[in-house]
Amino acid sequence: MHFFLKFSLTLIKMKNITLAIATISFILLCTFVMYFLEPDNFESLPNTLYFVMTTFSTVGYGDYSPVTMGGKNIFYLYVFNWDRFIRCCDW
Repeated sequence: MHFFLKFSLTLIKMKNITLAIATISFILLCTFVMYFLEPDNFESLPNTLYFVMTTFSTVGYGDYSPVTMGGKNIFYLYVFNWDRFIRCCDW
């Protein structure tokens, strides 16, 4: 019985690490794509990361927003996929 308990705890740790890596990767991907898609609107990568984090945390202060049609379309895909990603996670 001890083996199965230890094994299940190991699997839970691996799941949490995988979830953390997937979340950080998705946020960084969104940051880089928005920065290179709209360089006039986002002055630096930290500003773009700020935009992505406030958007994904549903705070959305409105300091930054996409201006071009391509930026808006990518933004909508990000928000839609982030919502699906959060729903699929088994908290």
